[in-house]
Amino acid sequence: MKIALICSGNPEDKTIWSGTPFHIYNNIKKYADVDYYFFEETLFSKVYCLWYKILSRLSGKSYIGTFHTRIGRIAARQIDRKLSSENYDAILSLGCSYEVAYLKNKTPVIYLSDAVFSDMLDYYIFNISDKTKKEGNIIEKRALEKSEKIIFATKWPSESAEKVYGADKSKIEVVHLGASVSEEIHCRKENLSQLECINLLLIGVDWDRKGCQTAVDCLNYLNENSDYKFKLHIIGCKPNYELNNENVILHGFINKNSPEGNERFNKILSECDLFILPTKAECAGIAFAEATAYCLPVFTYDTGGVSGMVIDGENGYCLPMASKGSDFAQKILEVIAEDGKIDYMRSRAEYLYKNDYNWDICSRKIINVIKSALKKNGAD
Repeated sequence: MKIALICSGNPEDKTIWSGTPFHIYNNIKKYADVDYYFFEETLFSKVYCLWYKILSRLSGKSYIGTFHTRIGRIAARQIDRKLSSENYDAILSLGCSYEVAYLKNKTPVIYLSDAVFSDMLDYYIFNISDKTKKEGNIIEKRALEKSEKIIFATKWPSESAEKVYGADKSKIEVVHLGASVSEEIHCRKENLSQLECINLLLIGVDWDRKGCQTAVDCLNYLNENSDYKFKLHIIGCKPNYELNNENVILHGFINKNSPEGNERFNKILSECDLFILPTKAECAGIAFAEATAYCLPVFTYDTGGVSGMVIDGENGYCLPMASKGSDFAQKILEVIAEDGKIDYMRSRAEYLYKNDYNWDICSRKIINVIKSALKKNGAD
């Protein structure tokens, strides 16, 4: 089987979409011949994007180039030209709605994403112009209609795909994404109540959206209202103000493209005990899979596709959106105090990682979806 993989950038780059294209590309190569393609900006697309930036400044509304049909048509023409030199059994598009919406190539498309455009409005992206909303919805609908199969990372986008865009329910499959870790994982066994210090971990690149201040508030409450000592490790971002908290360790952005960065990232995860991510908006969240891989019980908000990755009482807890730092802290203390609970959650996390939240299993499921689509199409 020969597959054309369409990505938003070079899949060899681990920083794109939290390493999702990198891991899918390198894993599905075990089961098929795979070539990758991505849209490279042209003079026309740069001019259009510049014009949209000017419009954004003049109007006070956001015009996003990748959600406009002109850019979609330019991208599709370029991808069509690249695909024309080879015969493929299937096209696998990784979240690239505008790249595939106007493709003329007749090869069956399997579209993988963690969200649909309508769910992003006033959730991930704000103050969007009417033109971007209209054309973004057109692109999403065309991409879904063109696809033989639609793979979502959680169940969350399915309802909007069906109700807003009229997607055929029988086309939709759910395949959880994997943890972007690269070493053998061993589940932690330490008794938290006997540790000198309990280390919390947060991974995220946006201080505000990832709820970092709520995590800091949780940390402060824990240290002020319990007999345990807690520290909070934050990977990926820093505040735009002076934090002045000796119990917060800011690791900043870690580039996993380098062996040193990859080793450092995995080392920090292996030395932490609990994972906290009070994210205000999340589609699926690779960080939840990474925490689960290291058997770190997760504490987060119930928003977006989070509950599709974090199962209450199993590998973590999803708190109501109104919860404050003190509520997170009380939940953490409750779990530590319950006899055997941490060990149970670690064991469930280990099971989820080995049987679901890893890239080999994810890629095998994707391959099965592709085979199912080709069989339906009458292909060998």
